[in-house]
Amino acid sequence: MVLLKDKRIIISSLILMAVIFFAIFASFVAPYNPYKTNLDTSERMQPPSFKHIFGTDELGRDVFTRVIYGSRISLSVALLAVFLMTILGVMLGALSGYFGGKIDFIIMRFVEMFMCFPTIFLILTVLAFVGPSIFNVMIIIGLTSWPGLARLVRAEFLSVKERDFVLAAKMHGFSEKRIIFKHVLPNSMAPVWVSVTLSLGSAVLTESALSFLGLGVQIPTPSWGNILGQGRFYIDYAWWLMFFPGIFILMTVLSFNFIAEALQDHFNPRTQQ
Repeated sequence: MVLLKDKRIIISSLILMAVIFFAIFASFVAPYNPYKTNLDTSERMQPPSFKHIFGTDELGRDVFTRVIYGSRISLSVALLAVFLMTILGVMLGALSGYFGGKIDFIIMRFVEMFMCFPTIFLILTVLAFVGPSIFNVMIIIGLTSWPGLARLVRAEFLSVKERDFVLAAKMHGFSEKRIIFKHVLPNSMAPVWVSVTLSLGSAVLTESALSFLGLGVQIPTPSWGNILGQGRFYIDYAWWLMFFPGIFILMTVLSFNFIAEALQDHFNPRTQQ
């Protein structure tokens, strides 16, 4: 495949596979218990060493272990949130673009209502009412991120449903369900894959930002955001507390963005020779 020859895809995929491997096998890879504290002065706030390659935090916990376990939480929140966003965005965008009329009008007005508010402020407002937790963060990110995808899918459906092969399917008397799922939807998915890949990086950033502010995953459960948030109090003399979770966030988000960029180039006929 052409995509497998793209250096952006190869390097980004290797990074993501490593992070996913750490997340899945955290209990085998991590050398310590992520929750066990050690208040011995000789173990607290230790810089990176052979014993603790990412150092230790203010409670004597191994930072490498907590970052590894944090990858499990951060990626899980992102994956489930984007899954919910994709289901809602594709379903509503498809209904709006294919059927048009009153259905299109109602759905698009609903989309515009959501898009009137900055997403992060909308998420913060909802979390203030329902309270911070892993489950709430997943659901809220997913429920507030679908409008952009819905508009994208609607635009694709409006274009594809007018093509000759769809009109021919209608003339042959195929059911609406068959036309949508067998003909229109598969030919509308290219930009959706790009959007979903970008959304995964965005969801990781959003979860990290919420946890950093104390409104996402709650301590002592480790996530990249709350590890970063705790580290900010000691940045003057314990740089490693923010550096390592920050690097993991940076590498993960950049990898998703580079893959999305490569997919966009691949699906865009203007860039193909």
